[in-house]
Formats: sequence, structure tokens, C-alpha cells
Amino acid sequence: MVSGRRVSLLFVFLSAIPACSRVLREDAELKKGIAHFYDKSSAIWEDIWGEHMHHGWYPNGTWRSDHQQAQVDMIDRVLLFADPEGKFSARTAVDVGCGVGGSSRHIARRYGGSKVKGITLSPYQCMRARVRTEEAGLSDRGEFR
Repeated sequence: MVSGRRVSLLFVFLSAIPACSRVLREDAELKKGIAHFYDKSSAIWEDIWGEHMHHGWYPNGTWRSDHQQAQVDMIDRVLLFADPEGKFSARTAVDVGCGVGGSSRHIARRYGGSKVKGITLSPYQCMRARVRTEEAGLSDRGEFR
């Protein structure tokens, strides 16, 4: 005979399955939507911003006209935050949300000999990251998915 407590736990477990399935489906749909958005818009962003698809470093809100350098400076500030004394020596780095790989390539250059793995939801961005990395002569140090 099954106790009432076990039946209650089983009921709770079984009633949670549709909710978990819905969350997984919603997660997959969200990722598909994000990938679609980036597939359609990345060429425009790349044309405007260049190889870095993120904002730049503008200390104290000061205006800078060199936006691409501001983007590189932002990467360097993040790296400085992670390693304030400059003792870090990266052999492998992972760039999650790598866009077209600009930050990945910058890190590969900054830490000579390091390898970078870039991850994006967008097949278009992945393709552009691979092309730009090959053009930069860094194919052996950059991998994108």
C-alpha cells in the first residue's frame, strides 16, 4: 500500500513536469529568437561599430570620438578588473556572447600564445568571427561556436 505522503510527493512531481517542459521550450524559443535577431542585425552593427559589438569605456561619462578604441579600452578595463596587478597569464579564455569575435581576438593578441573560444547563439556571428579571425592571422588561436 502506498502512503498518502508518497502519493502527494508523486503528485507534486508529476504536476511539475509540464511546467519544466514549458520552461525548457521557452528557453529554446528565446535562444532561437535571439539568434534570429543577431543573424539579421549583426551586419549593420558590424558596419557601424566594427569588430566589437559592445559599448566602450568612457571614463566619467566623457565624450570620445574614437568609439572603436573606447571598445578596446573597455575590454582592457574588464581585464584589469579581473587582474589588477597584471600578473595573469591566460592560456585559454572563453568569450561568452562573443559577437563577431572582436574581444576574443583582442585577448588572443594581448596574451600571446593564448587560445580563445568564442560562443554565440548566432550562426551569422559565428561565421563572421571565423572569417575575421582568419583575416587577422589568428585562426590557430580562435575557435567559435
